[in-house]
This record gives sequence, structure tokens and C-alpha cells, in this order.
Amino acid sequence: GPCDNAECDGLQAEGLVIDPQGDVAWHGHEHEHETVLTAYPNPFLQEVTIGFWLPQEEVIRLEVYDLSGKLVRELQSGYAFAGEQQVIWNGKGPGGQLIEPGVYVLRLQTSQGVLTKQLTLIR
Repeated sequence: GPCDNAECDGLQAEGLVIDPQGDVAWHGHEHEHETVLTAYPNPFLQEVTIGFWLPQEEVIRLEVYDLSGKLVRELQSGYAFAGEQQVIWNGKGPGGQLIEPGVYVLRLQTSQGVLTKQLTLIR
């Protein structure tokens, strides 16, 4: 299994729950109390999967800007549930037009603050 090496000795069992059947499942999330923003693949060719984790239910805005600060696409706005969310962006603007290849800024605004991540679109 994955635990044949010595590294496993140092693994912390925090958050690990063993149910009566003996199966092990992760309980909770390593970033439970903070907002997390991810994007893959990055750079991307046609579409990018954006993932984010919210510690609580709240109103958010998820947007893509170009480097000049112009809004390229609003991906999600409004109420979002706590936990893991996923949004797929197809690299198009609001009218369905293809946008130019280049570097863009993904911006997630929550009550906790703003998270940003650079996205690179290649064609």
C-alpha cells in the first residue's frame, strides 16, 4: 500500500475517523476555517476547473479579470453553500466569444476577504 515507506510513521491521525467496519475516511478538511481557491489545469487550453472551499455559507463573487483590471467574466455571484464548490470556465466572455490567450486574474470575494489566482489561457 501507500504506507510501505517510513514517511507514514510521521503521519498525524488528526481528523481521521475509523468507522466500525474498519474503513478509514477523512473527516473535515485541512483548511476547515479558511477559504481556499484552486484552478486546474493551469495553464489551460479550453477550460479550467475552478475549485473553492468556503468555511461557511455566504454571499460570494467569483470573477475573472484581465491584467488591466477589466472584468472579463463573472462566473458566480450570490449565495454559496459552505464546503467545496466547483465551477468550470470555458475561456469565453459573457457573450460566448473566445477571449485572447494570456494571463488573467481569478478573483474570489467573500466576507473573509479576497483571494486571487493567476490563470494562463493558451491556444
